[in-house]
Amino acid sequence: MSELVCAFCLSTLKILQTVIRCPGCTARVYCSEECRHNDFGLVSALEKNRLETAAGQAHGHWCSMYAIHDSNHGIGSEGREWEVAQINPHVGLGIVALKPIGRGMRVAVDSLQRRFDSCTAHLTAPLHPLHASLREKLRTNAVGCADSALSHSDSHSDSHSDDSQLAYALAPRLSRANHDCNPNAGRCHDPCTDTLVMYARRDIQQGEEIRIDYMPWTSAMFESQISPHARRQELMDHWEITCPSDCYCYQLKVQQAVTKAAQLDKHILFLSASIPQSFPQRMTFLAAIDEMLDLIRDHCPPVSQADYLWNGFCVAIMDKANVPRGVEYLRKLETVKAAIFHPSDSELLHFQSLLSDPSIHEDYLLYEVDRSG
Repeated sequence: MSELVCAFCLSTLKILQTVIRCPGCTARVYCSEECRHNDFGLVSALEKNRLETAAGQAHGHWCSMYAIHDSNHGIGSEGREWEVAQINPHVGLGIVALKPIGRGMRVAVDSLQRRFDSCTAHLTAPLHPLHASLREKLRTNAVGCADSALSHSDSHSDSHSDDSQLAYALAPRLSRANHDCNPNAGRCHDPCTDTLVMYARRDIQQGEEIRIDYMPWTSAMFESQISPHARRQELMDHWEITCPSDCYCYQLKVQQAVTKAAQLDKHILFLSASIPQSFPQRMTFLAAIDEMLDLIRDHCPPVSQADYLWNGFCVAIMDKANVPRGVEYLRKLETVKAAIFHPSDSELLHFQSLLSDPSIHEDYLLYEVDRSG
């Protein structure tokens, strides 16, 4: 049986009789009623700095989803779907699947800590490097979630964040996930609950370590023209990770795809600098979007497609002939968003409204009268 850990304070629960389960989902366990209470409420990112305790998961918002076991709506739980376990002396701890996890399932939802003092010392103390300063621990383990946009929120570090106020956030349990350039999982900031969601990028087998890419390829990285070599150097400088010569990131097809994606992103940015004025220009733009989506599908996390899907939708619905194409872009975007984010997320609700009635978008059939080219 997997070791039980309090979902809020992470203390080990050694005596089963003292375990307090959430009465709603029965999956999340606590060492005390106080911890259960602290884990339940929703607290915004800015308000977390004023908390007198560590931040909780906003479990009241996620609770009902723990009882769902399908990959489209459920959430995995520590001790049920996964556990933190010793991998080997070199790697240390990692996250391991306790049962098969289907592609697309939310593996876990972790709280995000934004206050670092005596209130959260028990959460930062066990993190690697063990005897380092708090600053060094945050540099190694913090996640970048200042930007809640899909394409920018899967990064492991805060090194590319533009908002210093929200740059440092720590997900205590999910920080145990180790790196893989071809990972079976990804993770993303959920702005609605200010939590970090880990999701399965492919089917994960029982006993398999659940790994993430600390520097996944996203539209932000393509826009910054970060090369595979520069990415490997960052992995070495930031986390002391050396990719072996047979690593996925060294494969020729991967390097070619990344190089091409950076070129395409630049081309798409050029085309979108102004709304394509003619029908042929709009068709050229959509062709570039389709090429990009095909290119990154196998090499990037699903969230990397978000910007391109949204831009494709916005341009496609300008012409009646392309509305079905635009709706398909939006349907794929809504599927990506719904698989990760909380159902009450404002962007997700907006996408769902647009799917019901695309005509509410301000650019719907904007250039329908202009077909001369």
